[in-house]
Amino acid sequence: MRRQRTTFALAVLMMVSACLEGGSNRNQRTPGNQDDGVGLGFGDIAVHPSGDYFLSRVEDDLLHGTIRTGKTRVLPGITNPQRLAFASRSRAVYVTTLRNGRGHINAYDVGTDSILWSHPIETSQGWSQAGLQHYPTLKVTSDDRYLILVYQDRIDRLDTSDGATRKTFFFNRDIIDVDLLETHGKALVTMVHEWNGDQVNAKVWFIDLESGHKHSVKVPNCSDEVAITPDERYALLAPTTCRRDPVSVIDLHSERWVGNLPGFGPVAVAPRGNLAIAFLDRDNIDASLFDDPAQIPSSSDVRYHVMFIDTVTLEFETLAIGDTLPRYALTPAGNLVLVDSASWYEDGKLRLLDTATKEIRAVSGPDVRLNQFVMTSDSSRVFLLDQGLYDLSLWAARVQSVDLRFVPTNINITPDDKHLLLREDATTMWVFRVADRKLVHSMKVPGSR
Repeated sequence: MRRQRTTFALAVLMMVSACLEGGSNRNQRTPGNQDDGVGLGFGDIAVHPSGDYFLSRVEDDLLHGTIRTGKTRVLPGITNPQRLAFASRSRAVYVTTLRNGRGHINAYDVGTDSILWSHPIETSQGWSQAGLQHYPTLKVTSDDRYLILVYQDRIDRLDTSDGATRKTFFFNRDIIDVDLLETHGKALVTMVHEWNGDQVNAKVWFIDLESGHKHSVKVPNCSDEVAITPDERYALLAPTTCRRDPVSVIDLHSERWVGNLPGFGPVAVAPRGNLAIAFLDRDNIDASLFDDPAQIPSSSDVRYHVMFIDTVTLEFETLAIGDTLPRYALTPAGNLVLVDSASWYEDGKLRLLDTATKEIRAVSGPDVRLNQFVMTSDSSRVFLLDQGLYDLSLWAARVQSVDLRFVPTNINITPDDKHLLLREDATTMWVFRVADRKLVHSMKVPGSR
C-alpha cells in the first residue's frame, strides 16, 4: 500500500489564552501525571493513578484527600509547592518547592508522611507553548528508575532511589518539548528551530537514559510540541504559526526524519487506535508534498478541511468543514472529534464529528465551551466547567446542566470514571459521584470552616 504524504494542520496560539479559537484543545484534565507533571499554581487537582487520593495546593500547603472516605490532611514538610509528579510504582510523589527564593525537589512518601530525600534545584519562570511556565517541569519513567527535570536549556536525570543527579544534558538552544519513549528507553528532545536564510531546521535529540548517548536529527521545519503515536513508531512535528510549517514525520525506530507532509500543525493523536486528526488549509498548500494531486483542494473549495490520518500507513481522508478553523478535541478511542468554536457555525453550538461516518452533529442543550473538561475513558461522556458543571452525553449528543450548590473552579476525574474531583474555593474540594450525579464528600483543609 502506497504511503500518502499526509498533512496535519491547525492554527492555535497557546502562549497566552486557553480560550483561543482554532486548533487543538489542550484544556482536558486527566488523572495521573500530565505531560510535564501537574502544575499547582492555578488550583489544578492532581489525581493519583490508582484513584485513591488527590493532591492540590491550598495557600502554601499541599492538601491530601482520600477519595473514598473524604478525609483530608496537609502534608507536613511541603511548603509552597510548585509542581508534582507521581511515581509509577511506589508511594512516592515528587514535588518541587520554592521557599525564600530557593528551590528544592522532594520525594515524599504519602503513606508515612515523610520526605525520603530532598535536593536543591534551580527554579525559574518563562514562556512555553502553554503560556507562563514554572521550571523545572517533571517526568517519571514508567519503570520508576528515573526522574527527569526539564529546564529551558538542559535536562537533569535523577535516580529516584536517592534523588542524586547522575547525568545532565546541556543544549545550546532552548527546549521546546520532551517526550519519554518508554519502549526505547530514551527521551526525545525538540529544540527551538534555527533559520539560515530561507532554510529552517529544528534539531531533535534522541537521548539514551541509561547510557547517556545522544543522537540528533535535523528536521527541515520549525519547532513545536511533538505528538507520539501510541505504538511509538512515529513522532509527528508540525508548527503552528511559522512561515515554514509542514508536518514532519520522524521514524522513532530508525531515528531518522522520514519526510515532510503538506499542511501545518500541531497534531492531535488518539491515545488508543491508529488515528491522528489535523487540518488542511487551502490557502497554504505546498503541492509538491502531495503524492496524489487529487487530494489538493481547488480554489473553489472551502478553506479548511479536517484530516483523518492513519498513523500506521500515513494515509488520510479529508472532509471540508468551512472557512473558519474550529477548536477541537479527540476522544480517547478516536471515534469522535469535539468541536466548540463559537465562530464555526452561526449558532455557536458544540458539535461532534464522527470519524467513521464523517457526519457532523450539533449538540443539543445549553451553549457551552470546552475550556476545562474531563472525558470518561470509554469515550461516552464529557464533564465540563463553564460557569457551572455540565454533563455531555456523546452518544446522545446532548449536554445537561448539573445542579450544584456552588460553581466549580477546577475539575478532574478518577481513572475508573466513577468520581469527579471539584474545587469549590480556596479551601474546599468535593467528590462527585458520576453514576447518580451526586456530591459525596466535602473536603476542607483541616481546621478551616
